[in-house]
Amino acid sequence: MSKAILAAEGIEKTYLSREGEVRALRDISLQVLAQEFVSLVGPSGCGKTTLLRILGGLLEADRGAVLIDGQILTQPRREIGFIFQNPTLMPWRTVLKNVTLPLEVRGINGDANKKRAMELLGLVGLLGFENSYPHELSGGMQQRVAIARALVYEPSILLMDEPFGSLDAITRNQMNLELLRIWRATGKTILMVTHTIQEAIFLADRVLVMSARPGHIRAAVPIALPRPRDTDIFYNEEFASLYHRVRDMISPG
Repeated sequence: MSKAILAAEGIEKTYLSREGEVRALRDISLQVLAQEFVSLVGPSGCGKTTLLRILGGLLEADRGAVLIDGQILTQPRREIGFIFQNPTLMPWRTVLKNVTLPLEVRGINGDANKKRAMELLGLVGLLGFENSYPHELSGGMQQRVAIARALVYEPSILLMDEPFGSLDAITRNQMNLELLRIWRATGKTILMVTHTIQEAIFLADRVLVMSARPGHIRAAVPIALPRPRDTDIFYNEEFASLYHRVRDMISPG
C-alpha cells in the first residue's frame, strides 16, 4: 500500500474581518497517498482554497500541522507545485521562457533548462509553440503551459485550485482528459479543488467533501470506477450514483 505523502492534522484557521472573527476551517485532518489523485469539493465559501494554501505552505494555520513525507511543513517546498485557475503567465515571455521561469528564479540556468522545458512541452502537447507568446494561445493552451511550468522543477505533489474553472465545457472536458494522461505519465500526487462534482468524480481516486463554513472534511468518498477513463463514463450508472451521493453531501435536503 502507498504511504501518505501529504497529511494534515487538526488544521484550524480564523480570519479577522470588519464584522469580527470568521472561522474558516475547523479541525481538518486528511491524508493523500503517494501517486493518488484526490479531488476536494464543497459549498462556496467553505475554505477549500484556504486549506489548499495551508497545505502548500503559502498560509499559516492557527492550529494543527501539515506533514510532507512525515516532516512538518513550515514554508513552501520544492516538492510542492501549484496550478491556479488563472495561468498567470508572463505576457512578455515566450512559452519556453514561461516554463523555465521557476528554474531561473532558483538560479538554475543553462541548456539543461531548455531541454527539460521542451520535454514538458512535448508532454502537454505544445511542441511547436515554444516561441509563441501567451496572447497567441487559447485558454486551454495557456493552462497547459502553466502545468508544464509547475512540473519543471519536478515536484512530487501538485496542488491545483480550480485550474479549468474559466474554460468552456468542451475545453474543460478535453483538459480533464489531458490531465489524466499527464498524471499517468508522471506519477505525481495530485490534490485538486473543483466546484464541479462531475469533474471531481471523473478525475479522482477519492473525493473529499467539505462542509459549509467553518469547513471540515465531512466525508471521503472512494471512486472505484475503472481506469483509464473517458467521458463515456458520465453515462455509467455507478457514476450517476456517485454524483448524487456527493451532491447530496454538499447540498443536504
